[in-house]
Amino acid sequence: MENVVLKEIPEVSIIIPVFNHAERLEQCLVAPLQAKRERGWEVIVVDDASTDNTARVADRLGAQVVSLDRNQGVAIARNLGARAAHGDIFIFKDADVACPLETLYVLVDRLSRDARIQAVGACPAGNLSDRWTSKFLHLQVQWFVKRHVRSDENVSCFSSECGAIRRSIFEAAGGFPETYTGVGMEEFSLGHILERQGWKNILLPEAAYYTYYDTVTRRCSEILYRTSRWVPLFLKRRRLEPVLGSRPPLGDAVSCLLIFLLVCSAILGFLMPLFWWTPLIFIGMHFVVQLPWLFFVFRNNDGGIKVAILAWPVLILMHLSILAGFSLGVVRYLWVCIRPLQKS
Repeated sequence: MENVVLKEIPEVSIIIPVFNHAERLEQCLVAPLQAKRERGWEVIVVDDASTDNTARVADRLGAQVVSLDRNQGVAIARNLGARAAHGDIFIFKDADVACPLETLYVLVDRLSRDARIQAVGACPAGNLSDRWTSKFLHLQVQWFVKRHVRSDENVSCFSSECGAIRRSIFEAAGGFPETYTGVGMEEFSLGHILERQGWKNILLPEAAYYTYYDTVTRRCSEILYRTSRWVPLFLKRRRLEPVLGSRPPLGDAVSCLLIFLLVCSAILGFLMPLFWWTPLIFIGMHFVVQLPWLFFVFRNNDGGIKVAILAWPVLILMHLSILAGFSLGVVRYLWVCIRPLQKS
């Protein structure tokens, strides 16, 4: 039998950090402001010193605005929004994310009726971008969610894009850690705190949100940067995790290893022409490992034949970006470890 929270309809604060997203903010605020009208929920937009008219848009639409005098990053912005909030439950939502009203209600309902769960996140379900390359990235996320996200399993990353957490737990955890300034670090750091304390943090596949996916070029550069930032954090835990903090997909891990071997064999083939054929082995193995994903693209692709044909080479580029970011992250981690020894 489920444990029931005594307060059936808790007060809720929706906190949205934003920096220069005036053109997307209105779409983001549709569901939160409807929840405000229907249930009296608090909607707080934290303007992180935007240089456009973000604050004016938020104020005109009816959100409470907290303005920073200088840009301080998303973790600090979220924490300031939480300190200004009055709700028993916080919903954190990114400014480039839109969701149905039902998603917000599902998140809060799950926390309200099950005291064993302390944080819950929605899952990406749709693409708001009209770029053809973004369709590939959307399909990749859908593939991951369908295969690896289970609503009964703990995850080690708090879903700050669209997620809810009990105020008491958020405050006990100290909010989003502000030590890490890189994008995405604070949500993993908070998730790790929840995990260490034994507080249950889950994802709900039935709670959907929609976001803008980048172009492949920008996504690859972002993957390289984020991976290099995440690796030191994960090496301390001796465990690597995917973006959503769910179970690591074995296929992707094997694929990245194969790309690493491919690069090494290509270098070997360049130095020793006798071995020019060795990269073909690993590229073939990579194709075989990714066959289930490629079949998924063919079955679910609505972006035309271009997306289907380019799915595999684009995936190779992304795995190369992960490999480069991982290598850079390991170097950064070793430098941090060696530096104190050099000083002594």
